[in-house]
Parts: sequence; structure tokens; C-alpha cells
Amino acid sequence: MWQKVNQDNAFSISTVAMSHLWATDGKPGGQNPPNGEEIMRGMRLDYTEKEIFEVLRRFQGWGTEAEEHAGKRMALYQIFEKYNGIVRNL
Repeated sequence: MWQKVNQDNAFSISTVAMSHLWATDGKPGGQNPPNGEEIMRGMRLDYTEKEIFEVLRRFQGWGTEAEEHAGKRMALYQIFEKYNGIVRNL
């Protein structure tokens, strides 16, 4: 799956959001979250910004590098959310 997401842009755009959501409360058969990490609420449309950060971070894994990548993606999320929020409130 990772190879397809990594190499096929059209596939990636159509599935990466679902991959993020799938990872929120633990990938089946995986160790997400690792011992001691809080389990998130299941898939929702009303995540807080902290939860969104955790979704993005968990997609990358654990540790400092995953947190840095999630921080960069949060900036992009906030841009999209600015415009999506306007549309949702029409």
C-alpha cells in the first residue's frame, strides 16, 4: 500500500485521507498506538486541532521526526480548514 501511495499521485490523493483516518484508533494488526499512548476516538468529522495533529503524527509513526512532519502538515491542514470551514457554514 505504501508503495502505491508513494508512487501513484492519483491513488494517493484519493486514499491518503482515508489512510490517516484508519490510523487514528489503531491499525488492525499493528501496534498503533504503542504501549502507553492514548487511544483516540474513532473516525469523526469533529476532531480538535490536537486530535488532527495526532492523526497526522500517527500516520508518520512515533518520535521527534514524526512530530516535525506532523507540524509541517498541520500548517497545510489549517489552510484547507480555513476554506472548508467557510463552505461548511454557508
